[in-house]
Amino acid sequence: MPVKHCDAVGMVEGEAQGQPAAVGVPADGGGDDAYRGPDPADRRRVLLAVTEAARELGWGFFGPLISTIVETLDGEFTADERDVLRRVLVRLDQVVP
Repeated sequence: MPVKHCDAVGMVEGEAQGQPAAVGVPADGGGDDAYRGPDPADRRRVLLAVTEAARELGWGFFGPLISTIVETLDGEFTADERDVLRRVLVRLDQVVP
C-alpha cells in the first residue's frame, strides 16, 4: 500500500481499501505494530494507526536524531529563520511525491 503522508498523530493516508487489518509484527513476535482501517470521516480513505509499542520503538531509533535537530534549530537559528525553513520544508513536502 503506497503511503502518501504522515502527520504528527501517527496516522497515515493510504490507497488500499477494506476492513481494519494487521499490517506488521514487532521484532519480539508479540503482536501487531499497526492497523489499517477505513477513515470514519471519509470512506474513500484508509488510515494506518501505530501501536504505542511501535511508537516507542520508532522514538528509540529516531528520537536522538530529532532531539539533535531541534536543539540545533533552536540554538543556531532565529525565529524568523526557523519560519523560513518551515515554509521551505512544507512547500517541498507539497511538491515532492
